[in-house]
Amino acid sequence: YGGSWDPDRVVQCTPNTFGGYPPEKTTYNDSTLRIFNMLVEASDHKTPPATKTGTTEQLLITNGAGNGHISRNLRIALMAIELVQPYVSILGADGVALEDDIIPSKDRSNRSCMQNKAMLIPSDKKEIEIEWTVGGGFTIDETRIIYGRWEDMPAPIDGSGQLTDEDLAKLDGKINAVDATVGGGTTQWHKDGSQPSSGAFPTIGPLFQASIDTSSFSPGDKVAVFALARLDSSWSKQPNNIKPEGPPLSHVVNARTNPEWHHESAGKVIQGRLLWYSIPLTLVIGDDANGSDVAIDLS
Repeated sequence: YGGSWDPDRVVQCTPNTFGGYPPEKTTYNDSTLRIFNMLVEASDHKTPPATKTGTTEQLLITNGAGNGHISRNLRIALMAIELVQPYVSILGADGVALEDDIIPSKDRSNRSCMQNKAMLIPSDKKEIEIEWTVGGGFTIDETRIIYGRWEDMPAPIDGSGQLTDEDLAKLDGKINAVDATVGGGTTQWHKDGSQPSSGAFPTIGPLFQASIDTSSFSPGDKVAVFALARLDSSWSKQPNNIKPEGPPLSHVVNARTNPEWHHESAGKVIQGRLLWYSIPLTLVIGDDANGSDVAIDLS
């Protein structure tokens, strides 16, 4: 599982039983074998009684009413899936909930998020509260909001992918930033549970809040709002007395702690980064003629 960082010990399999095995199926490169391996022992007893296996009741709650061997290990499997990559999601604005946008493989090109994740804001509303959640990790080291007019965004920024350092350099002076009222926390997979946990929208993850100033925008402006977060930076720090000495070598650690990490294999790319961005929420600044004094979901 870790052979890519110890290539001298990696050899092709050449069995002579059962008709042999094609050597091309055991040819590995510098990117292939870098998994984070976990061995789960379900129970000290190989055939535990049915009363100890658990149920689906309160499945996602540690030590919930239905806790047991099966439900506990279902949570471990779900946790492993979620930890593949951090994510950030804006849940709502000004008390109006938005649809969950964590949908794998959904096409988000051509700034489609301007239609399917948008809210109309009254022009006399000078401050809007944004709420968001963060997942895909354990510890949220920092999180905040950045926002600016869509017309000031370079064309490559379309809401379909993560912002790069080059993107941010082009936005210098064109975007505003505001920290969350609580600037860090933990996810539902952390031993201490989700923190912070209070807010307008129900979620099993942490709930962050920040108010953005919209007084400088004019009726008709379309404002892109991104939530961003940095997670699990402590993973990059090795404990003392580790042998062999060296930095973390798995993809799952470096993808979230090392911007220099870049691997390509079989048409797939893993590029390390420190900050993770949400799909942007579009705030459409209304005018006095629209007759609404509250935010309206346009999605």
